[in-house]
Amino acid sequence: NNWPHWRNEWKEAEFKELDAKSMEQQLTKAISNMARCQKLFRETPEPLSVAQQVKGQIDELAPRISMIVVLRNLGLKDRHWKQLEEVCKQNIKPMKGTTLNDLLNLDIQDHKDVVMKICDIAAKEYAFEEALIEIKKQ
Repeated sequence: NNWPHWRNEWKEAEFKELDAKSMEQQLTKAISNMARCQKLFRETPEPLSVAQQVKGQIDELAPRISMIVVLRNLGLKDRHWKQLEEVCKQNIKPMKGTTLNDLLNLDIQDHKDVVMKICDIAAKEYAFEEALIEIKKQ
């Protein structure tokens, strides 16, 4: 399992460069692997302790992955970021150098439902715009 590597890489990477879909897949894989490790090592205290520690780190990020995925949506325009900032009452638009860790420290989970709704609208608008571009090409 590459969890320690992924965790450090993701948290320190520039947010705009993250592949959130890949992160989501890797996180799901890590959750599955840690569940297997905990079963395998349930009679062996030291490895079990390590598996539980890693699972704790995974569990910190797991509830936030859906927010990370929607905030990496290519359809988010300045108007959407302004709406998000109004709802969250803070500057959340990632700038150059903004890391995932920076965004996680903003703790915008309290506004998850509204954030998800705004991002969903942005994704639908983006899909519509892309479809129009394709139609114009024909």
